[in-house]
Amino acid sequence: MIELKTREQIMKEQSEMFVGNLLVKMFYPNIVSFFVNKAGIEEMKKRVIQVGEIVGQKMLEIWAPKEKKIKKLIKIFFKKMWDNKVVVLKRKTKEKTTYRIIDKNCRFCNPEVMLEGVEKPCVTIVGYIQACLDYLSERSHLPVCSAMSVQTVKSRGGGDKYCEHQIELTR
Repeated sequence: MIELKTREQIMKEQSEMFVGNLLVKMFYPNIVSFFVNKAGIEEMKKRVIQVGEIVGQKMLEIWAPKEKKIKKLIKIFFKKMWDNKVVVLKRKTKEKTTYRIIDKNCRFCNPEVMLEGVEKPCVTIVGYIQACLDYLSERSHLPVCSAMSVQTVKSRGGGDKYCEHQIELTR
């Protein structure tokens, strides 16, 4: 039997999501600027990717998805973490499978707050996705692959129309 949520439970969940997204919009630019000023662009990228990895790992300690298909998992990860809908495109060849994640409403990129020298402020998502895929791979939820790479290829924070992250799984 399905248990229906009360109005109060729904309101609490929505307010928590709103607060989380608001905190990202308010503090993330300051965190990125701090790392850039203290250590430079390349070190900032490493640090925010590490932050994304930690967030992904912690989320999966609390909640483990049952879905096994990568395309659906990616959508679930973005919805669960940032209440955000993304488009996921899949391209498969003999050698590799590529997933392109199109995010038109990135929580990390605020076109009103351009960070000097930072072309892709949403690079933290790379760490988040990598941690989630590593977790699933360790538990045999993903197809066997010899190599996996995740990268941010476009960013609203860098002037693009949308953010795009790419996952490549090599057989």
